[in-house]
Amino acid sequence: MEESYYWNKLFLDLPKQEVFILGIIPEKENVEKIKDINKILFPVLSDKGGRFTEKFHISITPFKIILDIGGNCLYMSPSFPRKGDSLPA
Repeated sequence: MEESYYWNKLFLDLPKQEVFILGIIPEKENVEKIKDINKILFPVLSDKGGRFTEKFHISITPFKIILDIGGNCLYMSPSFPRKGDSLPA
């Protein structure tokens, strides 16, 4: 997945004390297989029982959310970023 490059870069570059990148996948998916195939460096968790998708009203995956350390949503997007795209300020 081309977008993994961008999310890996964010995971490596953003200060962990302020923002943390975490992948959430449907419960039926294999976490390690997804990480291996897509060369994902950041943690990926299984959304057991759909709690995360329910909390954020997510109906499709993959879906990207960036939360600050307090759990506040900084960015949400169901689309895939393209090279040259930047996160909203």
